[in-house]
Amino acid sequence: MSRIIVVILLMISAVFSFLYGAQDYSVILKRNIFTEPEPKPQPVPEKSPIVKPAPPPSLISLIDIAGVIYFSEGGSFVIVKSKKTNEEIVLQEGDIIENARVVKIEENGVVFLYDGKEEKFSLKQEDKEGMVMSVSSGLTVKLDEKTDTDVKKESESEAQIVNPLSSTVPEFTEPVFVDLNKALTEVKNDKELFRKVNVIPKLNGGKIDGFEVNNLPQDSLPYKYGLRDGDIVRRVNGIFIDSISKGFSVTNQIIKEGTEIVTVEIIRNNNPLVLTFKLK
Repeated sequence: MSRIIVVILLMISAVFSFLYGAQDYSVILKRNIFTEPEPKPQPVPEKSPIVKPAPPPSLISLIDIAGVIYFSEGGSFVIVKSKKTNEEIVLQEGDIIENARVVKIEENGVVFLYDGKEEKFSLKQEDKEGMVMSVSSGLTVKLDEKTDTDVKKESESEAQIVNPLSSTVPEFTEPVFVDLNKALTEVKNDKELFRKVNVIPKLNGGKIDGFEVNNLPQDSLPYKYGLRDGDIVRRVNGIFIDSISKGFSVTNQIIKEGTEIVTVEIIRNNNPLVLTFKLK
């Protein structure tokens, strides 16, 4: 009987040895029953770039305001000068230059939206006699007044332009009578004219030698008064036109002085021609 008990105990001992013997400790350890599980790998957060993108240049370093053509009832224009190209461009509200959008045109300046912020440009000079032109109801033109030094430089620049046609006797047309206030109002309301017409500077020896007119609608007022596609406007009343703002300055002078006869010197098909107008 005791042998049977001993055999049973040996059998139980053998079972325990099989389940929990030394050779099985490694199995238990491999299962990591008594240790914390290894943490799962976490994604490495992206590092923000150390070098930030350079901010855009200031708008004042890119453009300048040469003048404002203001209509109280809307549809005004601003003359913007690009400092990169030294060109003058006429813009309306909504137009874009140098990634800046024209938000509002005021009598004394213009508001741009640039780099997410509004920036206002005002005319540099205070209002002085001769700067403001009132030629029709609700219309004023304001330009930055030029100093004597600026005028001298422009005269020297004009003298450097050599035009072989300057010594040729131009052909004069018969005077055309013009109601100036009515004409300016009609031109201002001619949306088709502003949409189609193309005015570009004509270069001669690297200098602006007038402005060439193209895409002129045949039912527009300038066409009725004698201007044609391809005409190069060079002088008004003898004053050389080498910028858009200069053209408005001359018009300002004509209105202020009450000039009755206006001559516009153009080049047509390489021949000089003078269009003559009598204002009333």
